[in-house]
Amino acid sequence: MKKAKKTIKTVVAMALAAALLAGCGPRGTHSEKPASASFFAMDTIMEISLYGDAELLSKAQAKVRELESVLSATSGEVARINKANDHGQRENRENVNDVNPAELAFGLSFDVAGAIESALWVNEFSGGLFDITIYPIMQLYGFGTDAPKVPSDAELGEYLKLVGGRHLNFNRNFDGTGRLLFLPGPDLIRNTELPGIGIDLGGIAKGYTGERLADMLALEGVTSAILNLGGNVQAIGTKPDGSLWRVGVADPDDTSKQIGYLDVKDCAVVTSGSYQRFFEKDGVRYHHILDPRTGKPANSGLKSVTVIHRNGTLCDGLSTAFFVAGLEKTMELYRANTHYDELRFGQGEEREGRGSGTAANPEDSGRQRFENNLLGGGFEIIFVLEDGSVKVTKGLKDIFVPIGVKVEVVE
Repeated sequence: MKKAKKTIKTVVAMALAAALLAGCGPRGTHSEKPASASFFAMDTIMEISLYGDAELLSKAQAKVRELESVLSATSGEVARINKANDHGQRENRENVNDVNPAELAFGLSFDVAGAIESALWVNEFSGGLFDITIYPIMQLYGFGTDAPKVPSDAELGEYLKLVGGRHLNFNRNFDGTGRLLFLPGPDLIRNTELPGIGIDLGGIAKGYTGERLADMLALEGVTSAILNLGGNVQAIGTKPDGSLWRVGVADPDDTSKQIGYLDVKDCAVVTSGSYQRFFEKDGVRYHHILDPRTGKPANSGLKSVTVIHRNGTLCDGLSTAFFVAGLEKTMELYRANTHYDELRFGQGEEREGRGSGTAANPEDSGRQRFENNLLGGGFEIIFVLEDGSVKVTKGLKDIFVPIGVKVEVVE
């Protein structure tokens, strides 16, 4: 890869999959309760709560609509790029040895370029397990239509030729816009049975939207807010009284319930799962998280993966990639990317009951390790396996509070 989904059946209860469990307290000039709004966008229910000017809610909703209009693979800027590239590939089939690259190159707006750049980073980080060129196979299944189908292995074998970072050349301009060049190669251009290469940002769009909303609100002076974009939660600061935001994690077997919660600040909490969107055919469930290696719904032994990371865009892409990867591969990536020692507390100074790197309160120690890892660029993960068991990474040992389930810490 050069530089750097959804819907048949929507489980409405899942729209608040990482539900906000706690109220908010007053402080200073803040009102007693936050200004809040719920609305439908990006095929899900979204909820925004903030301490500040209530008029910012309308501005935030408008920003979501704006981002939806450019990031959508079915009706936005991305859709237009896919359609134009498909046309370009088909038009050049008679002149495959004299293709004008300009016909397969597209200028990108700031937001589409930003989302693609993050998506390509996740692709490289995960070894290709998150791939935006999965779009043609998503279309083959008919996700998001009233007539889904199960492709044959032969069809998938052909369509997989369209998938992979080798088909994209991306550059980000100094002003944040970008340029995307599709590289189909002569064989794909000649193939009259295949559509053009396309991209789908659905696996990262809500995370990117949460990140952009957080940036916008920060510029407006908001220091305390919680954004729940259909299971993608972005926490801004703390509650006005200094306490943390409480975020619950849905039970994939019953989204009206939760398997537990965690208290966070200044980070994203994103869940990907096979229960979120799917269709059934002959008694078999086909969910929308496809493995780019096979073109089939990922079969990794997981029901859901929840990722906690400071960057909401990467958090969204990583949760999808980790769901495809499964427990063992994900833990390999986790071990190589934890940062508990980046900001050791107690080094060279005494702090309220802390000194020489030793915490007086073990719970404080656990919180500090968790926050050190996130500040260092690391992430934490909650796994729900097919057998119903729940496993969490070691940074969540003292952070994740289970509800009615046993939790195993994996290292």
